[in-house]
Amino acid sequence: MNFEQLQYVLTIAEQNSITKAANQLYLSQSALTKSMNRLEDELGVKLFDRLSTPIHLTAAGAYFVKQARIILSQKEQMERRLQQFSEQYHGKIRVGMGPGRAEYWAPFILSRFWKLYPDIQVEIITDSMLELEKKLLDHEVDLCILSLPEYNNPEISYSMICRERLLFTIPQTHECLKGYEIPKDSFDTPLVIRPETLEQQDFVTAKEGFAITRSLENILERNNITPKSIMHMMSIDAAYIMSVEGDKISYVYDICKFQGGYLNTPVFCVLEGEEEICTFQTAVRSDEEISFILKEFIRITKDAVRQVKKTNEI
Repeated sequence: MNFEQLQYVLTIAEQNSITKAANQLYLSQSALTKSMNRLEDELGVKLFDRLSTPIHLTAAGAYFVKQARIILSQKEQMERRLQQFSEQYHGKIRVGMGPGRAEYWAPFILSRFWKLYPDIQVEIITDSMLELEKKLLDHEVDLCILSLPEYNNPEISYSMICRERLLFTIPQTHECLKGYEIPKDSFDTPLVIRPETLEQQDFVTAKEGFAITRSLENILERNNITPKSIMHMMSIDAAYIMSVEGDKISYVYDICKFQGGYLNTPVFCVLEGEEEICTFQTAVRSDEEISFILKEFIRITKDAVRQVKKTNEI
């Protein structure tokens, strides 16, 4: 039994005639009769009383027609829905990320995404968190990946990707570390330093307005620390490199450590009584229904980041 035979039975039942049904189906009467004979033999019941004029359904035939209509209706609905999915697999989405996160995460995310959805264009737009939030609400991007140490915008719906520690990085030879006993592995067990250790020191961080830069400004203000200077780089990853290879102090996401390939390793530190955690989340407009393809991008992002973090922890 197949969908074609279901339609044959419905057409015969509607026309009360094999001849008329055959004409409507563009089949010969003999071909339609043979098909019905095979179907009735397969089912083990007669669907039509062909001795009457016009022919009419048997009790088994009436039940068959009722179920056939349901099945064919469900088939049509399924085909329409699959067509909608097919249409969703073409097009473009715009994703906002901070520049450091875009450089580090985007290759892992996009390589997985395009294996499943090769016909979807993805435009990565980089900017500060505040600017990305504005672009999202202004419909200039469809989805953002944001770091949120401070607050949530009620006009935006968030979904957590991961959490990361915020750590100070200080060059190992920096004079401010004199008198401290440096842990063997300061990444796993950060060195606890006093606020005065950072007084009048040179710092390097991301651009003004970036979430990590505001986090640095906030922790310095909370602890009444006055920096000697603050240098701004294109991204926090660039600032981390400056701290590793130079003589400035930075405040970074812990994942910065896994960039690797540098000559030196900094000392990772936290202030007494301070332990900041930053949450990375996807963000979409809360007043709109999220599309299937954006849901898929979010799912793949979470899976990719989880795998990256797992690999780094090994």
